[in-house]
Amino acid sequence: MVESMKRIECEDSTCDFAVQSPDEQEVVQEIMEHEKNAHNKNVSEKEVRAQIKTVENSEQNAKKGHLESQQGRTPGLQPNQPTTQ
Repeated sequence: MVESMKRIECEDSTCDFAVQSPDEQEVVQEIMEHEKNAHNKNVSEKEVRAQIKTVENSEQNAKKGHLESQQGRTPGLQPNQPTTQ
């Protein structure tokens, strides 16, 4: 079974932070928090939602720790992984 995931990557070319989760609101909140804390930048929810991509992820991968961050500091996020579409 394939589960639809929401994904967004930090726009800063020197940053590899990404958020992926089946919960779009979680993705929005995490990237907004990252932008504020890591880059001292306030972005609107509307700006963030416009950048979110939908990716397909196997049910096994979705269940296997869908909330770990790449940098290990935010529970609930998947590590930055290449997307395939």
